[in-house]
Amino acid sequence: MSELSDQAIVRKVLAGETAAFTFLVDRYERVVFNAAYRITSDRQDAEDVTQTVFMKVFENLRVYNSRYRFYSWMYRIAVNEALNHQARSRNRTSVDIEETREPGEVDQSLESKELEEQVQEAVFALEPGDRALVVLKHFQGFSYDEISFILDLPVRKVKSRLYTARQRLKEQLINTRVAGT
Repeated sequence: MSELSDQAIVRKVLAGETAAFTFLVDRYERVVFNAAYRITSDRQDAEDVTQTVFMKVFENLRVYNSRYRFYSWMYRIAVNEALNHQARSRNRTSVDIEETREPGEVDQSLESKELEEQVQEAVFALEPGDRALVVLKHFQGFSYDEISFILDLPVRKVKSRLYTARQRLKEQLINTRVAGT
């Protein structure tokens, strides 16, 4: 069943074959966790958000519109849940860069790792709304249209806010470089 499309699995779940939902969880658990982790910057929070996201996805499958990619719809729930969780907790913790890597990635040079850490720290220093935009565009590779759908914003506003978020990220990186020298 793992070779079935997301749409086909959703149809099976809606037809009463609820065990099929585990295939969606298996397929997207790591993606949802990484998105939540990049927004909350806390492993436990990301795990909590991931669990909540899949509960919400399961509970709301009947309202899912198959016109949209399942992945985008689920990711929208994930980002919103992570932002809401972050707004509720407002706690910031240290970042473990290794936890955000995909399995099998080749080790990078020390210099490259240091740069990656600086970028991650600068991203985590952004406000959650700015962080979500940067993560969606630059870490997850979503198009402006997809980000528009996920965040429920007009494309024009996504572009404008992303520009501002990039400027803030640039300032964070400059401040990090100045403080480090």
